[in-house]
Order: sequence, then C-alpha cells, then structure tokens
Amino acid sequence: MTENYSWLEKTTPRSVKQLKPWPENPRLNPEIDHSVIKDYVEDLISDSGEKESFLNLIKRIATKGFIPVAPMVVWKNETNNKFYVAEGNRRILALKLLHKPTLAPLEIRSKVKIFSKLANLENLKKISVSIAPSLEDAEWFISERNSSASTIKSWSREQQQRWVVQLYNKYGGDTNKILEVTNLSMASIKGILRILKVRDLIKTEGVKKHLTEEQFSEATSHRFKMTVLERFLNSPLFRNEVGLEYQDDDIIITSNVESFNYFYAALIKAIIDETISTRFVVNDILDILSRLPKVTFPSDESEDDDEEIPVDDSDEDEDIEEEEDDIPTPPSPPSPGPLKEDTNRSRIVLHIYHINTNENRLKGIFNELREIPTHKYPNHVAGALRIFLDLSVLDYIQKNDLVDEIINEHHKPMNQILLKDRLLFIKPKLSDNKAKNVINQILNTSNDFSLNVLNTYVHSPDSHRIDWRFLNRFWDFMFPLLTKVVQIDEY
Repeated sequence: MTENYSWLEKTTPRSVKQLKPWPENPRLNPEIDHSVIKDYVEDLISDSGEKESFLNLIKRIATKGFIPVAPMVVWKNETNNKFYVAEGNRRILALKLLHKPTLAPLEIRSKVKIFSKLANLENLKKISVSIAPSLEDAEWFISERNSSASTIKSWSREQQQRWVVQLYNKYGGDTNKILEVTNLSMASIKGILRILKVRDLIKTEGVKKHLTEEQFSEATSHRFKMTVLERFLNSPLFRNEVGLEYQDDDIIITSNVESFNYFYAALIKAIIDETISTRFVVNDILDILSRLPKVTFPSDESEDDDEEIPVDDSDEDEDIEEEEDDIPTPPSPPSPGPLKEDTNRSRIVLHIYHINTNENRLKGIFNELREIPTHKYPNHVAGALRIFLDLSVLDYIQKNDLVDEIINEHHKPMNQILLKDRLLFIKPKLSDNKAKNVINQILNTSNDFSLNVLNTYVHSPDSHRIDWRFLNRFWDFMFPLLTKVVQIDEY
C-alpha cells in the first residue's frame, strides 16, 4: 500500500452503471449471498431504522441531486476490470434504484418509483469518484470514514468489529498491519477478536443444540445485539462466575463445558428476547446470573456425572419408583424461572403447569407427561407427544365449532383429515404470531422439530430422535402453539 493519498484529491466522472457494490462491505450480513442489486438492498434495509434512513437518502438525491458530502471511493479489480465501491455503497445503491426502480425490493419499490419520477436522471448518469490504486490503498480511508469520531453516519459496533475481522483474516493475523489501517489500539483490536470468538461459540454444536432454528438464525445474524454481549464479556465478575478466561488472543473455558454451553445458550436467548436490559450496569450482573442456569465447575463437590439426571423430589410418585442411586438429587435445585427452559429437567411437563379442558384423554395424557420421567421412558413420551399435539388441534377445532368448515374444505370425514392439513387449517385463525411460526416450522420436513419427526414416533421403528433432552426441547418448541389451542395455566 502506498503512503501517498493524493488520489483522494482527484475525482473522475464514472457511469453509475459501471460501479459495482462491494460484497464484503461490513454493513452487509456476511452469511448472505449478494448476487444482484436487490440482494444488497434487502440486506441493507432488513433493519427498520436503516430502511427509513436509506429511503430518506434516495429521496434527498432525487429532489436535491447528488451532493458529494463525502468522497466516493472506488478501486478497479484487476481480475475482472470492474470498478467496486469501497466507500459510498449506500449512495451507489440509491442511484441504481433511481435509474431502475424495478431492481428495488417489493416493500420499497412503490416509493422508489415515486422518487425516480422526481429525479433528473440525466444529471445522475455519472458521478465523480476518487479512484484508489487498490482496495488496500482504500482501507485507511474506509476506516477513517466509518470511525465513531466521523461526523458522517458511521458503522455500528458490530460492523466495525466485522471490518477488523476482515482485515485480520486478510493480513494473516498481522495486528501491526491492522493498526496501520484502522488507527485502533492493539488492546482494542485484541478485544474485538476475543469477543467475536466468544460470539462464534454460538455456532458450535454444544450451544447450537439448545437453540431453535429461529434463535440460531437471529443469534448469528448482523442484527444480534453484540454490544449487550460485549458488556458481559468485558466484566471480570461475569467471566469469573461462568469460567471464561482470556489468554492473549485465545479464550479458555474453565467450567464444565456442557454446563457452560447450556448457560451460554440461555444467555443468548435472553439477549434475543430482550429480557435483559440493554442498559444494565455491573451491579446487575449477579442478579442476571441468578435468573440463568447455573454454571458448574469440575472442582464442585456437587457436580454430577454427565449421564446422571437431576430430579426434583417433588416429582416422585407412588406408581413410578426411581432408584436414588441412579438419579442423585442436587443440593440446590434450579429456580422455577430457568427450569422452564431446562432441557435437563426430568419431566417433559413441569408441575407448575395445569391443563383446563373437558376432553378427558387430552387431560389424561397431559397429567401423565407431568409424572413420567422422560429419561426412563423416552419411547412412551415420544409417542404421547405426537398424540397430544393431534388431540390438542382436534380440541381447538371442536370447541371453536369449526368441524363443519374443515370437513367442507377437504371433502372428507374428520377422522380422514391429516394432522398436517388440520394445522394448515387453524393457522390463519390464530392471532398469535409465535404460534403461527411454530406451525410453519413444524410443517418444514427439514427442521429437527417437525411433524415428520413426530410421525416417526408412531409409524416408524427409527429411534435416532428419541432422546430425553431432545424431547424436552421439542415440547418447549411446541409450547407457544399448544397454549393457544388448549388452555394451559401456570401456578
């Protein structure tokens, strides 16, 4: 990279058609393939705040013309001889949409068409750009332009972190090179890399298995609230409590890995669901930790073998005897809050839940699921799970006087209408979006928690999905739907 930045002072007119958006732009989600203009725009406006800002930019260019408030920096890719925009990607996308509104995503296309009619498109065919000798030469300017000190709209914290990682990978971990390009301190660079390594634990199977597909997608997207996670990770108190240590660029987990993975997944869920305040202070950390699953350490005397399942004494029943030697009771059982999502619980339905229905078989299966130890009788629980969903949907159709409607729609007796069709039938009648989303996912055969898997519990000899932890997660996944089709009270 040359130290001469005189190229910034020179501008050259370039056709808007010739200029290509930068696929590695840190504003974009790196997990999405950007092959056409619509892909770039859809990614950019996926955040509601960014959508409004982008539309305002299009309107401003349409009504006031292209005002170069900041340099447009491009470089020529020697491989394909095309010019890519290093700085000014939002502006080039806005210009391209004004010239051809049909490239815009449907949700903003009508507004783009209106703005396009207001614009003097002849004056917007070419714009003045500064041509960097290479992307490497443009990197310094990109960093300066999007720093927090810039007076122009800067990158978010996550975007800035992504930019550092791109440079780290590009220069083979040469932190001195990153220092030169970004003007960040060595401590800041190492801090960003450590935090991103912890964030990427979400992608490990040990954590991922505790998240639904939707939660995993949200946690790994560019919309995930990295700044909230960062506040935890920067706290020595938090790291000490959960067994997380930093050594140079590496992260080390000193607590029991399974315990940490389960805790970490619960923390990620809480951040996604916004049950943790984004403005919490250090003094709040212990209170927050008390509401999450407890992390255990190898030195803990109370630590049980990984294959042993803690059981709440209150769940014992005269009809189902449990060997005390096989299932040790922990000295301090989890609190009711975290236990609701604790996939290590011994019963698929907690005793705090009660069903309110006149359908005796539905009530009977529910109450039995409250008593049967899932880890001892996973085959019985798996079959009951499928039957309970079927009876719950049938109960909803009957109590809402929808029997004649569904029969007329399918031209079949009720007992010949498949559960899949019954779920599709009730979906538009539900007002709860979470319940509708469960139906969408359960009908997707590629999902782990699908009707296809439930059907194998009844109609197939396969047993690879009959695991007591998996069954607990399956129930938790279906719970938002079940509470809308049958009345389940908590007390």
